[in-house]
Amino acid sequence: GAAILSPRLSPAAALLPLCLAVAVRACGGTVLAAPAADGLLPAGVMVALCACEGKAAGGCLADRFGARRTAVLSRLCCAPLLCLSLGPVAFYAGVFLFNIPMAITLCALAAALPRAPGLAFGLSTLALLCGVLPSFFVRVTAAPGLLLLLLLSAALCVMLTISDHNMEGKKDAQQ
Repeated sequence: GAAILSPRLSPAAALLPLCLAVAVRACGGTVLAAPAADGLLPAGVMVALCACEGKAAGGCLADRFGARRTAVLSRLCCAPLLCLSLGPVAFYAGVFLFNIPMAITLCALAAALPRAPGLAFGLSTLALLCGVLPSFFVRVTAAPGLLLLLLLSAALCVMLTISDHNMEGKKDAQQ
C-alpha cells in the first residue's frame, strides 16, 4: 500500500513526479531505434515481447529487492544498452529493463490514491498520452542523448517518490 511511497512526500506531492516518470518513459519509448529484423521474429514483435516481460517482471523484482532499488537500477542499467549501438541482444535486454519500472509506478500511483483507483489508472493513462503526444508532431529517430536524458529524469522521479520498501510494504531485508 502506501509504504511504497517515500515518507518524505505526501501522497499528493508524489503524484506529479510519478506521472512525470510515466510520461518520460512513454516519450523515451518513442525515440527507441529498434535494430533491423535479423532473427526468427520481426523486430516489432521482439520489442513487444521484451516490453511485456519487463513489465511483468517489475512487480516480482520489486517485491524481492525493493521498489526503489529495482526501478532506479533498471533505469540506469538499460541506459547503455539502449543508448549505445551494442547489437540486437543488448537492445532487447535494454527494452526489458526499460519496462520494469512501469509496474512499480502504477502501484505507487494507486498507493497515492487509495480511495480512487480509477483516477490513479486514469492519471497513468493520461501521463502515457502526454509522453507519446510529441511523437505525433515531431519524428525523432536514433536520439541516444535525448533518450539518456529521459532515462535519467525518470530514474530521478522514481528515486524521489518511491520508498526502499517492497511493494507489499515490507522493509527490504538486504539494506
